[in-house]
Amino acid sequence: QTALLLAQTQRGSEALAVLEETLRRDPRDALSMIGLAQALDRQGKPDQARRLYERALALQPHQGLAHLGLGLCLEAAGDKAQAEVHFRAALQNRMLNSRALIEVGRLCLSRGWLNEAATNFTDALRLDPTDTAARVGLGRTLASQGRFPEAAGQYEQAVRLNPASAEARFRLGFERGRAGKDAEALEQFAEAARLAPAMLEARLNLG
Repeated sequence: QTALLLAQTQRGSEALAVLEETLRRDPRDALSMIGLAQALDRQGKPDQARRLYERALALQPHQGLAHLGLGLCLEAAGDKAQAEVHFRAALQNRMLNSRALIEVGRLCLSRGWLNEAATNFTDALRLDPTDTAARVGLGRTLASQGRFPEAAGQYEQAVRLNPASAEARFRLGFERGRAGKDAEALEQFAEAARLAPAMLEARLNLG
């Protein structure tokens, strides 16, 4: 938990050290292996990450997050067939916590598995109705299904929960523009561009 909090506050090197120490004390801690693998992958060390995911799965064959991480490593290495096997295993062996469900939901959304994406984001929101990332993910899924008013509703709630979320404001602006509410779209795009000056999509739509 300490490592997760450090990673969320952009203190990646400290998070890495905590996870390494945890594994030194308990070499069979599969969750710490997964956390360390995720940190290594973010640092551009996919081979080390892959070995840790494989070790975690040797200890816990039904660990969904390890299947997801290993699938992403395999996909990046060009082994799409084996990656697909692990992605499907991640769907079948979900961890019932909001962070894991959001990760699986994002995977499903990226592959066009919209029903599965909606299920995972919805389940994440049942566990934590205040999770902005889950609401944005569900909104994106609904929009991909052509359910635009429902998508806008999710983005509205995300903005209420976290007014500083540039992504939620950008996507709400997009839906407002789709509905012909240009003044409201303008307001959201302007705020998204202010919050995240490097978000080119917000600047493009604002223009």
